[in-house]
Amino acid sequence: MRDLGFDQAKLHEQDTLFVVAEAHIKYHKPARYNNIITIETTITGFTPLTITFHYQIFKQNTERCVTGDIKAACVDRNGKLKKIPEYVLAILERV
Repeated sequence: MRDLGFDQAKLHEQDTLFVVAEAHIKYHKPARYNNIITIETTITGFTPLTITFHYQIFKQNTERCVTGDIKAACVDRNGKLKKIPEYVLAILERV
């Protein structure tokens, strides 16, 4: 999200946090200590309350080790669901 221009500290100041609501993961190959890994993340969908991310983790940039999806829900400091701010949704619509 940083690459899209979202500043987590600024969102936090605006009482906007994202928490993991769902996670699905599939392990393909092991990664070990001292392996250099690359994590690729794409946004695959969003609603007024959630953002869904797809992840792939590669070892040495070629061997896929893990794939997964995470649905992050937008909440306030008290953990109550809230709508994703309009400016965030506008950026997501352009991606």
